[in-house]
Amino acid sequence: MNMSTRPTTKTDAIEILIAEDSPTQAMQLKYILEEAGYRVAMASDGREALALIRQRRPTLVITDIIMPEMDGYQLCEQIKSDAALRDTPVIVLTALSDAEDVIRAVKCGTDSFITKPYDEKYLVSTIQNILTSWPLPSRQQKHMDVEVELAGRRFIVASEHLTSLSLLLSTYEAAAQKNRELIKAQVELRQLNRELEQRVEERTAALMQEIVERKRTEAALRASEEKFAKAFHASPNAMAINTLATRRYLDVNNSFTRLTGYSREEVIGRTPLELGLWPRPEERTRIMQILQEEGAVRDAERQLHTRTGEIRDCLMSLDVVEINNERYLLGIVTDITERKRMQEKLIVTDRLASLGELAAGIAHEVNNPLTSISGFAQLLLSSTDLPEEARENIRIIYKEAERAAQVVRNLLGFARRHDVVRQPVNINDIIDRVLEIRAYEQKVQNIAAVRHCASDLPSVMGDFFQLQQVFLNIIINAEYFMLEAHNGGTLTITTERAGNNVRIAFADDGPGISPQALGHIFDPFFTTKLEDKGTGLGLSICHGIVAAHGGEIHAESVPGRGATFIIELPVGESLE
Repeated sequence: MNMSTRPTTKTDAIEILIAEDSPTQAMQLKYILEEAGYRVAMASDGREALALIRQRRPTLVITDIIMPEMDGYQLCEQIKSDAALRDTPVIVLTALSDAEDVIRAVKCGTDSFITKPYDEKYLVSTIQNILTSWPLPSRQQKHMDVEVELAGRRFIVASEHLTSLSLLLSTYEAAAQKNRELIKAQVELRQLNRELEQRVEERTAALMQEIVERKRTEAALRASEEKFAKAFHASPNAMAINTLATRRYLDVNNSFTRLTGYSREEVIGRTPLELGLWPRPEERTRIMQILQEEGAVRDAERQLHTRTGEIRDCLMSLDVVEINNERYLLGIVTDITERKRMQEKLIVTDRLASLGELAAGIAHEVNNPLTSISGFAQLLLSSTDLPEEARENIRIIYKEAERAAQVVRNLLGFARRHDVVRQPVNINDIIDRVLEIRAYEQKVQNIAAVRHCASDLPSVMGDFFQLQQVFLNIIINAEYFMLEAHNGGTLTITTERAGNNVRIAFADDGPGISPQALGHIFDPFFTTKLEDKGTGLGLSICHGIVAAHGGEIHAESVPGRGATFIIELPVGESLE
């Protein structure tokens, strides 16, 4: 039992007893009644409630129907059957909605009932109405039996007519309250329906706009993907798409397959390392580090190892791209092998041109005193009264002067400061002439010259003696290195037509040329011979002569397996 301690008000003298087995619902009802100014007592079942009623004589009883020990119907019957308690009004709170429940409530003598859940204001108003009209005068309490038919069943209800009227009004008020709540709910439902319809319309319009935008975006994306695919496969640069995590190839274009020599089927699903495309691991480490630090790579120089074993110089660019919400690596490789070769040739040509001008000036300046030295040496040698020792010294002076003069002539040849006669010449004839000149030396030096010359070789426009000088220089160099390596050897000379060019190849089986020296052999004054065996101008002069004929010259070599000098000259056109 729990009593309120609210200050005395108009309703403080009224005590209401609550019979409710649910502590939560009991406390909620107690709070409502105390807020209305009533004192409250509570019981958790019908038996406890009956004891408190007899003890405290509350003004009004509010009881739940379903309770342990004694339910609400039984409690009401006990109250109404007790002469001392029967004037205490009883309100039944129930969640039951069957009409038989109402009939049973009337039969047990209840004065009013309210269905759960109830409205707080309605509850307080019902209590006030009952207390205002209570107690009913004894003279008005006329017993009456009423026959009621519900759901095909007949009920005889014995009750005082005023009590029945009060209960009828209570029932009507409860129905009216429910009707008002229903109307209010209907109004709210209609408003919610209108709001919902409006939101549906707005959302439908938004969805339609989203669908239009999505279709437009998808169409633009498809068009963009088609453009990318066309550009990807038509690009002259090698392009590849790799997974970001494993670096496995997802797709490659035709330029990639042409550059690497691998087919698309051989590449897809494999990694660059599995294909052996990185000849230098340190390059891969450097480029991957740039990608990790900067998020992209731009024109990083690298080498690429093709399927045939060829090493190509390339520029690589890498970008991280998103395809179908997945991140991939887009690689673009530009082959710059030929560009680098041309750059190297331009560097050599520029260097030779500069040194040619310098050599021409030096040659002319040195040639005059050499002519005087040579002339005076010859004059002294013609004298008959010179001692033999002095004569020998003068011979040495003359010989060295002639040697210096030969160097000057080489310098002048290098500088191309002499008349050139261009006419159709047969390369095979020039080679035969050079081999005739070198026949004796090759025989005594144990060198075999093997000739593979095309019989239908076209003529080239050139200077017979300049080209003879080129071939002679290359052959003498080959003889020198074969003698140094193994006191003899084999020199193979091949001529053939290669498109619009005549190709001449001189291959020896000497010691070969180191990779370090291979890039400098056409530099003026660079030589790999012993100090007193060469001036370093021979190949420089050869390069200048070939370039003047519109041709190209280069060397290929594997150390220990000889060297090959290849010359290509254009056929049949006069050079102005």
